[in-house]
Amino acid sequence: MVDYLALSYGLSVPMVVGVFIFAMACGYYKRKQITDTESFITARKSVGYLYIAWSFYAGAVGAWVIASPASYAAYAGMLGLVFYSLSSGLPFIMIAFAGEKIRTKVPHVLSLTDYMGWRFGFVAKTLVVLIILFNMSIALLAEYSTIGSIFKSFVGSVPYPMIILIGILTSVYTAYGGLLVSIYTDQVQGVSSLLFFGILAIYMAATFRPDSLPTPMPCSPEDAYCISGTPQCSQFDEFNAANPETPIPCPIYGYSSIFVMPASLFSATVFSEAMWQRAWASKDKHALHKGAILGAIAVILVVFFAGLCGLLAAWAGLLTFDTDPNLYLFQVLGRGQVPSIPTVANWIGAICVVCAAVMNEGAVDSIQNGMAAALTSYITPLYKKWNLNMTRLLVLLLNIVLMIVAIALNGCFSTIDGVSQCGVPGFLKVSVLQLFLIANMLACCVVLAVLAGLFDSLHSTFGGGSFLFSALFPILCVSIYGVNYYNKTFPSDFVDFTGKEYRAGNFDDAMFYTWIGNGYAWQFFLVPLGVSLGSILLCIGLNFGLKKMNKKQLSVPGLVAPATHPDLYSADVVAGLTHPSETAAGDGLKMPSFNGNDGKKGDYNSGSEEGSPVVDAAALVEPQGKTAMT
Repeated sequence: MVDYLALSYGLSVPMVVGVFIFAMACGYYKRKQITDTESFITARKSVGYLYIAWSFYAGAVGAWVIASPASYAAYAGMLGLVFYSLSSGLPFIMIAFAGEKIRTKVPHVLSLTDYMGWRFGFVAKTLVVLIILFNMSIALLAEYSTIGSIFKSFVGSVPYPMIILIGILTSVYTAYGGLLVSIYTDQVQGVSSLLFFGILAIYMAATFRPDSLPTPMPCSPEDAYCISGTPQCSQFDEFNAANPETPIPCPIYGYSSIFVMPASLFSATVFSEAMWQRAWASKDKHALHKGAILGAIAVILVVFFAGLCGLLAAWAGLLTFDTDPNLYLFQVLGRGQVPSIPTVANWIGAICVVCAAVMNEGAVDSIQNGMAAALTSYITPLYKKWNLNMTRLLVLLLNIVLMIVAIALNGCFSTIDGVSQCGVPGFLKVSVLQLFLIANMLACCVVLAVLAGLFDSLHSTFGGGSFLFSALFPILCVSIYGVNYYNKTFPSDFVDFTGKEYRAGNFDDAMFYTWIGNGYAWQFFLVPLGVSLGSILLCIGLNFGLKKMNKKQLSVPGLVAPATHPDLYSADVVAGLTHPSETAAGDGLKMPSFNGNDGKKGDYNSGSEEGSPVVDAAALVEPQGKTAMT
């Protein structure tokens, strides 16, 4: 009898260690190109379109692909799956065009955080870096939680060995080689995961023979799962009359996905520094655009297939309410029969485990690099002694903290009656899909204000103060809306499909439902986007009116920037070519000094345009004597 637990570890561990060895070798070979902080976090203009394509793909397709698409498709149906897949890949194309626009404006931009400071000032820069760190921390926790859940519930092991192994290996080679090494390893990780998915697709086509697939696809309040995504309800507010104690509304998640998936995933991608890094690393515009398109196509196909597995499992009746939502994909590996114990029991299951481990490694190193870039570009102008080794240490520290949190979320620090709860959710009883929900909703509240910063025509009417209002007001509004919606919609206690118990009229449960438990309902994405758009238009209108009346605007330090107040800076600073600390004393500007090359002032980066100094174009700006805010 084959020991599939040993086989899963015996295949997974050599694969992730092999990628580690390859990464360290690449880092050593390319060490002369990684000499300062800028080259470490941007790999400025150094890679072609095929490298960028694989990097977009591998950096985005982590172990979450095993869990989230299958879980979402089970209740959003075919319609939801289609829009989930498209929305997972198409944002890369948006990043490519927006990234090219940004690096044209600010040639030495280090990160999105950097650009936000150049465009809106220090306060906006601070808000954006906090949201990026939160969004990417959730993504990293989701990756660790997913791989831990797979090894606990499917392989039959404890979750923490693989979390620790992947976390340590990725931290070491990321801290050693930075973004350039991560891009090189993405080639191996990307090819491996596509190969594994190809094998899984062939196996599915040859062996999946369920007892029945109901026709038409079921989707009504009485059905456990919505398969078609197009509900069979007389009205959208219809509830399941057969069980009035458990209110199950008409399952409109498929219809909701038409709006929700593009809104949530486009917004979340904007706040993933890992994706923006590919824009800085591309050799030129054509490499960036072609790489983004190819990467998007690959991600769309893989996400669709993974979600289809969950959809087929639900359609064939292979899921129960006790099935771990993170493991829906694995239910189709038993030749279409309900598995008695959801554990790896054949070679294809072991292949899926290896695939999950490789994808997890690729996504984790990308997230680590992105977080390091966001923080480094924020800290460097404030602390002139910051250097490359400090950035490397930051990578290690961030990952250690999040590994500990992920292990705790898997219950490995908890006991009940002396029995370890390792593998049982610890702090929060939430799925990977729900972890992403809170990050996606927060991103929706702020994304339009960030994108407004790309338009040159808005420089004089939408600045730091307007950005702050347009970003924070939607957060307040969606919270108020969510609590009101919860109290009106659920007048009595109920339990949702994940097993979460909700108490009627309870504020904590209402907030939990709003930000984590709403199941990607369309209202909770329309409200923040609508309020944000209205806030932006209001601010533009007010500032335009003040300009026409020649009224003096309120002066607030930290809410001014070179882009919005060019009269306070030299032409080179406004163009992003010279750091504000190098401007003439007559400008009246007080800036923290910045040494772009780890303390060697005036040095140049090998990947930069000849003759242009290394710049942090988004440092804290506090004009003395001339202040203004829009």
